Amino acid sequence: WYKYRKVVVVNPINGKTIVAVVADSGPAFWTGKHFGGSPEVMAYLGLNVGMQKGPVVLYFVDDSENNVPLGPLEYNLAKNASLLVKK
Repeated sequence: WYKYRKVVVVNPINGKTIVAVVADSGPAFWTGKHFGGSPEVMAYLGLNVGMQKGPVVLYFVDDSENNVPLGPLEYNLAKNASLLVKK
C-alpha cells in the first residue's frame, strides 16, 4: 500500500519537518513507539537522544511522479507571514 508513498514528518515540539519515504512498517508494539524513522530522519527531528521518543505528525504524500524531493523542509515564517493573515 505504500509504493510511491512519501511522508512529511513534523516534530511539533521543535517545528522540524522532513520528507521521507515509507520503507518499513512498525515499530514493534513492545517498543512503545508509534513511529520509527531512519537514524538520519530521527536525528534531524531531534528524536535521537534519550529515550528516543516524542510526538510526530505524519502527512502521507502520493508522489507517483516522484516530484517531491526527500529531505528537510525549511521555511521562513517572516517571508510568508502574509499567507497567514486573514483577509
